[in-house]
Amino acid sequence: MDQKQVEALTKSLSVATDKIHGPLNALALVKLVDAFYAPDDRMLLLKQIDDAYVACNVAYEAMAAGTPTARSWTDEQKSEHQRLLNAKVECDRVVDELRKEHKLLFRLRDARDTLSKSKYE
Repeated sequence: MDQKQVEALTKSLSVATDKIHGPLNALALVKLVDAFYAPDDRMLLLKQIDDAYVACNVAYEAMAAGTPTARSWTDEQKSEHQRLLNAKVECDRVVDELRKEHKLLFRLRDARDTLSKSKYE
């Protein structure tokens, strides 16, 4: 075997391992989650996580939509913006607490999102 054949084989093996890394990682995460969470608890917590992300997105969109473009804000606009900002901060705090308590579920969720995107890329 000459150097070019070795490089071609190495490259093809590298590509193959890169392709299976994500699915294998997801399978390992699923098995870990199965070991630490009952199926009903897992589904409930994943729903809470997804709901928290949705709430954060809604709060952010409301804040962005309510932000005036003019430089001078009225007191009413300032208080409304502050209220929306506080709602966004509270949503972020909830997500952060869930992330601290359930790191494994967040890793599983991220792997799910990554794998679902890779099908279409």
